[in-house]
Amino acid sequence: MLHEGDTLFANVGGGRIRGGQYLVLPHSLPDDGLLDVCVVGGDIPPTDIPDLTLTGRHADHPAARYGRGRTITVERLDGEPLVFEHDGELQPPGGRSMTLQVLPGMIPTWMPATEEERTPAA
Repeated sequence: MLHEGDTLFANVGGGRIRGGQYLVLPHSLPDDGLLDVCVVGGDIPPTDIPDLTLTGRHADHPAARYGRGRTITVERLDGEPLVFEHDGELQPPGGRSMTLQVLPGMIPTWMPATEEERTPAA
């Protein structure tokens, strides 16, 4: 378990930047096959979050927890429904948990060829 307690926000994903400028998951690598998760506890004033996430400093704050995994479950323990947004769209309230999993190869992507791929076989 990464975090339990008061939570300002929990963000899970495979990319560093949100909203075109916020380093919400500053340690995320697009090709490591892992989801990054950053949970910010309730000990940070909400008004500090925009400035901290511009540079990724929130991830090093003592009230934040950062981790990685192939499967991430976010769960509310207070009986209230989990509020979840995906790609900027607020999702309808549902259950009390959400499980996200890496599915390698599900989205085609373009990457520059490696040296091995550029060198013709003899």
